[in-house]
Amino acid sequence: MNCFDRAEDMNLVATCLCLPAARFVTGAGLPVDGGVSIGF
Repeated sequence: MNCFDRAEDMNLVATCLCLPAARFVTGAGLPVDGGVSIGF
């Protein structure tokens, strides 16, 4: 962990949020920061 984000990482998050299974994800902040926000 503790690495810089890549464009591919952001694309995976965006794609996941476009899937029907993400219909209950509302108003959530999803950090894509290589684990920095949790201390890695």
